[in-house]
Amino acid sequence: KLDGCISPSKYFACLMADRLKISENDVLYHPNGITLDGFEPHLKPPKTPVLGYLARLCPLKGLDLLVDSFIELKELEKFSDLRLEIAGGMTAEDEPFVEEQRRKLIQAGLEDSFSIRANITREQKLDFLRNLTVFSVPARYPEAFGLYVIEAMAAGVPVILPEHGSFPEIIRETEGGLLYSKDDLSGLTYALSTMLSDKLQAKQLAEQGRAAVYEKYS
Repeated sequence: KLDGCISPSKYFACLMADRLKISENDVLYHPNGITLDGFEPHLKPPKTPVLGYLARLCPLKGLDLLVDSFIELKELEKFSDLRLEIAGGMTAEDEPFVEEQRRKLIQAGLEDSFSIRANITREQKLDFLRNLTVFSVPARYPEAFGLYVIEAMAAGVPVILPEHGSFPEIIRETEGGLLYSKDDLSGLTYALSTMLSDKLQAKQLAEQGRAAVYEKYS
């Protein structure tokens, strides 16, 4: 019988206590942390707005949902110069899905407005993150934590996340981004539009998120 365990989020602590039929008092909460070496944001935001995704390149992480929202945003004149930068781990199993997203973007006439980079190094990741305007991984399933969220915040990038799993908890702790309802089909696109349209808000959220990561997730 399991006497106790450690959870990276309060959300997951409650979930696992119920699954394992143990008291919530026997699940200790201790959030994940990252090494902050190299997470230095640019002093000035990119001249061209950049929407970024950094996670496994698979359906569960919602990459296709972000691609669809990006295509919607690009139909609006005010986001005509917006770019989509995609990076993350990719296995042979993921390749057909990734190619499907690439074809979708090209068919929308956006072949010059996006890039996809698989299996990048840590140095490449740091450079990738600091060159983003907004970060989003619209995961379909509730995450126990989501290390990529605090990595983006550490690089000084505000985040847009679905309102489930550990994400509401992280946003409450950091005030580093916005949440949207996963049940609202236009929620992601609206949240991205809101963030991209309000530079002052985006800057404030970025600063709050970065400070909180240094204080709570180092």
